[in-house]
Amino acid sequence: MNTENTATQYQSGSMLHLEGVIQQFLPVGPGILSLGVEGFYFDQLTGDSGSGATLGDFKGQTYGLGPVLGYILPLENKHSLVFELKWLTELETKRRLEGDYIWLKMVYKF
Repeated sequence: MNTENTATQYQSGSMLHLEGVIQQFLPVGPGILSLGVEGFYFDQLTGDSGSGATLGDFKGQTYGLGPVLGYILPLENKHSLVFELKWLTELETKRRLEGDYIWLKMVYKF
């Protein structure tokens, strides 16, 4: 859910975003390697509005798929470091900019 930007009088519509991943975990060195595939679906359920929305409602939709690579490194006292790299390519896009998404994530679990 989005609220209106009072500086631009523009309110983005409500959005739905779903993700799912299938991964295989393999012991490698002191940690665990994960290999997988992730898919996503994005749909803007309501249009953009306000006096600043001069180019239309931009009610976009897209979905995509791509590889995921991760590594979990156990540390002392049940702590761990988690690294994840994913590259998601949009397969079909309507009424929004199209491109690839690349994420590099590092998490310290304590």
